[in-house]
Amino acid sequence: MSITARHPRGTRSGGRFAPDVRREPSLTLSPGMASAEVYRRYTENEMTKVEQRDMSRRLVRGAYDSKVLHKMVGTANINEAGDVLAAAQDDEKLDAAIHAVVTNEQRNPGTVHPDSIGFQLCRQLLNAQRATKRPA
Repeated sequence: MSITARHPRGTRSGGRFAPDVRREPSLTLSPGMASAEVYRRYTENEMTKVEQRDMSRRLVRGAYDSKVLHKMVGTANINEAGDVLAAAQDDEKLDAAIHAVVTNEQRNPGTVHPDSIGFQLCRQLLNAQRATKRPA
């Protein structure tokens, strides 16, 4: 008497844990090349104000989603993470943060890593938020 293994209909012959065969994507990017080029365009004012704002909002949102912003504010001030996210929606506040990041890079070229634009923007927005909350 032989026992044959049972496989549910539609599963591969290795069970449900067998590896899938997937095609590789046709697009490949060199690591860091895209972010370095975007950073250059961002800091050399080759982007329109709308493009800079859109990119900045995505970067701040990414810092919020990845909890980088939460670590920046600390657990005692965790509500400030939401304040920074809200400040990124205000064009004036965001423009001031963008200006600070761009000016810093233009004065000190190469001191900020291209991947840290989001972190730098969050820091600028957080400092601005904290400055407005200080008692007179």
